[in-house]
Amino acid sequence: MDESFGVKRGQHVPGQAVHNYLRKYADTFNVYRRIRFRTKVETAERQHGGGWLVTLESGSKLSARKMIVATGLTSEPFLPEFEGQGLFGAPLFHSKDLQRNAELF
Repeated sequence: MDESFGVKRGQHVPGQAVHNYLRKYADTFNVYRRIRFRTKVETAERQHGGGWLVTLESGSKLSARKMIVATGLTSEPFLPEFEGQGLFGAPLFHSKDLQRNAELF
């Protein structure tokens, strides 16, 4: 993020600046074609060969290599709990801790 978003280096980044940055990023890299807005996920199941099988409220299913649970970048961190969490076999952490856990990737 550069100063064109109205934030100088070292300053607090307001939510609206983050929103504007992410919209521009999504436009620039054509991310919107991969987003389903207003879509409820019923289940997300780890597949034995790797990846995820995601079942939507509509009953349709998606297959994905990776999954991100976006719980709010500029709000209080929230890490949801789910059945089988202890058996997951990979680190679970909030996106705010991504830099601290970068060595895991």
